[in-house]
Amino acid sequence: MFAPGLVTGRLVERIGERPVIVAGIALNLASLAVARAGTGVEHFWLALLLVGVGCTVALTSVASGQLLHLHGWHAVLAPALPLLIVALAAGLWPAEAGTSQADSAAEPPPAAVRPGASVGD
Repeated sequence: MFAPGLVTGRLVERIGERPVIVAGIALNLASLAVARAGTGVEHFWLALLLVGVGCTVALTSVASGQLLHLHGWHAVLAPALPLLIVALAAGLWPAEAGTSQADSAAEPPPAAVRPGASVGD
């Protein structure tokens, strides 16, 4: 997913910030179209590939191009701290009282959810 970030800077230098950002947005739109076209695994993988490359290209272009050029390095780094704090808080947030991920993983699903189970099971 992040591999396009290695060449995005060169693309920005060669063709400019805006065309690269627009290309990233177009790849994201293409991802939506592929995802809407079907529910098969091939649609899933192609949509995932397109959204990964599209987001990386668009966001890297914005960060390395527009944001850095117009507002400096601090503007690129400023959003990182609040996002990391939110992610850390979500990861450390205690589970609902009396439950844990291990407890819910060990319980079998209800009969209505198990494939082939009848209502009386």
